[in-house]
Amino acid sequence: MSQSTVQKIENIVPHPNADNLEIINLENLGWQVVAQKNIHKIGDKVVYIEIDSIVPERDVFEFLRNKHFRVRPIKLRGESSWGLILPIKEFGISEAEYDIDDDVDHITGTVKYVKELPVELTGQAKGMFPSFIIPKTDEINLLSSKSVYNEFNGLECYVSLKVDGSSLSFINKSCFDKMLCSRKLIIDVESANQEKRNAFIEASNKYSLFDVIPEGYAIQGEVVGPSVNGNRLQLKDFDLFVFNVFDIGGQDYKLLGLNEMRGFCQNYNLKMVEILEENFIVPENPKDLIDMAANLKYGSGTKAEGMVVRPMEPRFSRRLMRPLSGKIINPNYKD
Repeated sequence: MSQSTVQKIENIVPHPNADNLEIINLENLGWQVVAQKNIHKIGDKVVYIEIDSIVPERDVFEFLRNKHFRVRPIKLRGESSWGLILPIKEFGISEAEYDIDDDVDHITGTVKYVKELPVELTGQAKGMFPSFIIPKTDEINLLSSKSVYNEFNGLECYVSLKVDGSSLSFINKSCFDKMLCSRKLIIDVESANQEKRNAFIEASNKYSLFDVIPEGYAIQGEVVGPSVNGNRLQLKDFDLFVFNVFDIGGQDYKLLGLNEMRGFCQNYNLKMVEILEENFIVPENPKDLIDMAANLKYGSGTKAEGMVVRPMEPRFSRRLMRPLSGKIINPNYKD
């Protein structure tokens, strides 16, 4: 997915608490961005850089040096700003060259921010993640694409708490060895078993994944526990919270709906992520989702990373080319 795209300014309003700032909305995004006043005009094409991006050490980004060149959601004088916009001319290109939503990562040098894995989540790999069997666990920021947001229109959905951990996939497909995977790699289980402590192995062993997950199924979940992303759930041992179950017995995968997934997890004694809402209709105004995410906390009392929205019955997204889903980040969350 693109971290930097060309977007068009839809609306500009004065910042209520700062004379030199203004609030900008973009045509195809649900976010708002706070920017310096009198730089942009309605109708301008701009380069938009997604939150959770890393930009290169270039003059145009020098003002982000004290932020280690990372673009985060921030509040400026009380107003949230979700990402960064810059005049398109700053990158030596013209508005006529690019259409709305065009990927310009190759021009800006922007890449996705990836959290450094603690030693408990590292280890030797046997190969790359088998995305020809099931999709990787990347979730789009739902408010980063109005076209994806509109795909939820009228659908009954469920909302789950986004657990701040590291994603694990377990795959048991005929004609293949059973696979334990991180977000990008197939884990060398034999090598990992020789390590002093490995979160993927401990979570897998806790639920006997190699023994209980039947052939023709795959699960995806979040591994959490000591040293994993600050252990915001304040757990003493590693644990696993399932958020996807796939039927992979045929030529293609089938994602189970919420009730089927719940039944599967009950049958095999697996924990699911916390379900916050069922039969939920995504509101027309994206700000309502941000307000909902802003109040989320884990059972430990710490602020939650956010939430994920999925249809009750899976729906394929032509825009994402995978099952429809999206995350909403808690504006008060800090990693």
